[in-house]
Amino acid sequence: MIRVKRRMDMRNLLFPAWMTTPETPWMDDGFPWGSAFYYMRSFWKFRRLSKIVFLH
Repeated sequence: MIRVKRRMDMRNLLFPAWMTTPETPWMDDGFPWGSAFYYMRSFWKFRRLSKIVFLH
């Protein structure tokens, strides 16, 4: 049980960093795993094109 509680605490610490710390200078968030929001915004501009697919 202690191990699970410790893991949950680590997630709680990392989530705010992921949402507020940029991975690269042109992103607003994403450290250390990459910005899901940056990729979604880049796709969203072209979402109406017939031959574009957003894969995760």
